[in-house]
Formats: sequence, structure tokens, C-alpha cells
Amino acid sequence: MVDLFHVAPQGPFALESGWVKRMDFLQHEAAFSVQKHVHSAVTELGLLPWLEAQAIDMLIISGIRTEQCCEATARVASDLGFKVLSVSEGDAHLPDDVQRRHAQQR
Repeated sequence: MVDLFHVAPQGPFALESGWVKRMDFLQHEAAFSVQKHVHSAVTELGLLPWLEAQAIDMLIISGIRTEQCCEATARVASDLGFKVLSVSEGDAHLPDDVQRRHAQQR
């Protein structure tokens, strides 16, 4: 299992926001962890070489920002030849109040 965290300089994805962390109910030990700065996790340096070194050919994707990060990762991974499975029950979005607060800070 790989942990991916989207990190931005400010807003809800800033490390200081307290939102960039593994969800409390997840108790796994990650085989690999990366902080990404773009929507697709596959294009961030480090993940693709790690996947290739592990001979991984299928990705099971879940996370938050379904319409952005999860979808972008799935599309790029598919373009690169990976089999992709999206866990729709494992996808979510940021709470509305967090999104509104972030929009007001802009």
C-alpha cells in the first residue's frame, strides 16, 4: 500500500492546515509514501520508478478530490499501461466548510 499526500503552499492542502495526514482509521504500514504537488500521483517524481521496480502493473485508487486527483491519477496510469481500478466507495471530497473557507482566503 502506498500513501500519497497532496501538498500545497497554502490552504487546506498546506502541511500546517492539519488536513494532510493519514485518516485516523487507517492503520496500515505504507510500503512507500510520497508528497505530491500536482493532481496525478503518477507524474510526481519517485512513484513511477518505485512502481516499476516493484513490477506493479495494476493500481487500485481511492482518496479525496475524486474529480481531480483520483481521476487524474487513473487517467495517467492508464495511459502509461497500468490496469486501473477505482474504489468509488473509498473516494471523498473535502468538507464543504473547508472548501468555502479556502475559497474566501483567495
